[in-house]
Amino acid sequence: MGTMSEPQRRGIQSVEIAAAILEALESVGGAASLSRIAAEAGMQASKVHRYLVSLTRVGMVDQSPVSGLYDLGPAARRLGAEAIRRTDEANVAGPHLAALRDECGHSVNLTAWGDAGPVLTRWEIGHFPMSVTVRVGGSLPLWSSVGRVFLAHLPPSVTHPIFEAQRGIGVPEDADLDALADELQQIRDERLSYVSNTPVIGIDGFASPVFDAFGNVPLVVGVVTPRPALDDAGRDRIAALLRSTTASVSAELGYLPGDHPDEGAASA
Repeated sequence: MGTMSEPQRRGIQSVEIAAAILEALESVGGAASLSRIAAEAGMQASKVHRYLVSLTRVGMVDQSPVSGLYDLGPAARRLGAEAIRRTDEANVAGPHLAALRDECGHSVNLTAWGDAGPVLTRWEIGHFPMSVTVRVGGSLPLWSSVGRVFLAHLPPSVTHPIFEAQRGIGVPEDADLDALADELQQIRDERLSYVSNTPVIGIDGFASPVFDAFGNVPLVVGVVTPRPALDDAGRDRIAALLRSTTASVSAELGYLPGDHPDEGAASA
């Protein structure tokens, strides 16, 4: 006789096959023929067709009466919308922050955009002493690495009033947004911001955006290190770990790179 845990590990193969067909339909990026879906799923067309018939009956798939092509149906759209509605981005990111802190050894933070700019929502203390006091719920300056990521991705109509309000308080009086244009484009291209001794002397900051299913940036993950804690190789390592972390969080939020061609451009 088998153990009690064995039946619990067994699944229903037909459900897994149906899920694979839905994933194949999702991955093709639009309405598709039976042969295209079968090829994407790596299954025989006759087998896929039987599943599509059942999936259509329950509303997970829809077939055009004109073209005969298949696409995700109303039940799938409702399910996806409800999944997004229920998603707490910060909770999704939480386990990744602790893992990043443990791997790099430095303090890690999570920020969201608030009425007064970037708001610190989580702080994971690293192994190295910091010459700065942090408070969850407090605002961070837009001159920081985290702030620059938001400047790079949010519309100027949202960020510029906060930037001006912070002049002399976290943002230098002579700061020029136009002069930052090339740097902000580089942040969009590389998914990374790095600043040294700014805005706090003795602290280096790294930050990377988290994208949601719509290509928006609801969160930014940052790493802060005391100077001079890192050489060039150390900085490259943290940058790679940070980008890998935000890519993983973004994937859990439903983000697919390439689906949003304008995702990197902040618009008015």
